[in-house]
Amino acid sequence: MAMGSPLSPVLANLFMEEFERKALNTAPHRPKFWGRYVDDTGVVNQREYEQELFEHINSQHDSIQFTIEREKDNRLPMLDVMMIRNPDNTITTDVFRKETHTDHYLQWSSNHPVQQKLGIVRTLMHRANTLIKDPALRVAEKEKVKDALRQCGYPEWALREGDNNSNKGKKQKGSHTEEKAPPASYAVLPYMKGVTERLKRAFAKHNVSLYSKPGYTLRNALVRPKDPLLPSEKCGVIYKVACEECGEVYVGETERSLGERTMEHQKSLDRLDSKSTLSQHHLQSRHLVTTKPISDNIEIIDLEARKAHRKIKEAIHIQLEGARLN
Repeated sequence: MAMGSPLSPVLANLFMEEFERKALNTAPHRPKFWGRYVDDTGVVNQREYEQELFEHINSQHDSIQFTIEREKDNRLPMLDVMMIRNPDNTITTDVFRKETHTDHYLQWSSNHPVQQKLGIVRTLMHRANTLIKDPALRVAEKEKVKDALRQCGYPEWALREGDNNSNKGKKQKGSHTEEKAPPASYAVLPYMKGVTERLKRAFAKHNVSLYSKPGYTLRNALVRPKDPLLPSEKCGVIYKVACEECGEVYVGETERSLGERTMEHQKSLDRLDSKSTLSQHHLQSRHLVTTKPISDNIEIIDLEARKAHRKIKEAIHIQLEGARLN
């Protein structure tokens, strides 16, 4: 299946369900438990049939080959859970971290909303509350999390608030609470420290939820996975053209490449097409919009692939540029 297609995970999961059904129904000795999450499978089976089951499932399909990780020192990890077998054969669970785990989290000083940083604390505390039943192991895990977050600059009040919210959610689980009315609308804006917080409070007064998205990131600044396009090759652009004689500005937008739209403007100027805004300006004022090819006088001022958003941006730039020719 194609990587990135929203249909791929669904079809892959359907395939694996059918694969498992056939493999387990034909197994010489069916395991006591078989549970899969994406590509990690937890199996409870008798030791004497362990290798037999492993060889059986690997003989089902050439493209589906399992690897195996066996219980070692009464411990077996799966996903982020460490399962520990007690002497009485009961199971204790703890949080599992790979050997390569560095305990590095989002720095408190980073340019992200405070709620996003508090969300990291809540998530890690919630994981401890959910996965660990043993009180002593849970306390130890929470102290480990707090130490790691202190190294990332998190203040004590943030650690307390994140832990309290996590415990509060645990206590309220299953209890009947009044559902909050959904917001009338929502808005998404790039995060700007100090500005976003004030806007969020202002929007809340009108029952509008404001969500933040990353603005200019290190990835944007440093990573260039594709060769840069020439201006004429770019699509979904807002552009402007200024008259050489009077300086009046025309702002336009196009979904197609700027080169195609530029050729249309050039043809309309050559024919003095009365339907063209630039040609109308020439006919009415007798100003030559440009003495050079128009491609030398056209400038991209914004990019937007989505049509509705591009139309809004065009209207904003018309106002900002004072584009009287529009």
